[in-house]
Amino acid sequence: MSEHHFIDDGYLPSILPAAAAIAARTERIRIASGVLLMPFHNPIRLAEDIAIVDIISGGRFEIGVGIGFKGEEFDGFGVPSKERGRRTDQALEIIRRALAGETVTFKSEFFDFPNARVTPAAIQKPHPPIWLGGFTPAALRRAVRFGDGFAVPGATRDVYDAYVAGLKRENQPTDKVRFASGFWCLIVSDDPEKNFAEAADHVIYQANHYSMWLSEAGLAPGSASQR
Repeated sequence: MSEHHFIDDGYLPSILPAAAAIAARTERIRIASGVLLMPFHNPIRLAEDIAIVDIISGGRFEIGVGIGFKGEEFDGFGVPSKERGRRTDQALEIIRRALAGETVTFKSEFFDFPNARVTPAAIQKPHPPIWLGGFTPAALRRAVRFGDGFAVPGATRDVYDAYVAGLKRENQPTDKVRFASGFWCLIVSDDPEKNFAEAADHVIYQANHYSMWLSEAGLAPGSASQR
């Protein structure tokens, strides 16, 4: 599940309701967002929704987040894109504390929470796993500092090694590293020609749009650090 707004195909502006629906109809699979766009969310309100989805799923939810890059989305929510890194960092600190059961007091240029406490509590302790998604050095640093895992499109071994090195520098455990990557698009099929013909228009639509959005944002996988 990936969060996007104001686009023609309508997929997917609201990850948490979709995750709850999946949770209610399944029993064993892990359910994860990849990724939720943190700058557009109130962190305490989001922590409440994360806890509820974790309860509905019986402790199977994992939250993946990113900072976003699509200009129209920032314009639509009235959030300056230059603030997205700082907003995300602060929101992640708040969410981790709130989901761990802490009564959170936090005041900054973006947030003001006096004594906020999330109830009911999530099932997973200290909180559902939090993944950071991205492909820039800044995303890697954010994953080391605030995440329980790092998801990287098209990752190389060098990226994995840099993530592990970052964890070691912060004295974080590296015996069970959570690191995810993979193909941009993967279709599992017994009849590839038939199934690709069915999927091709959708795959091409998504590839073209992501390419356009990344280009307009001045981004591409492996580009220089972005905040």
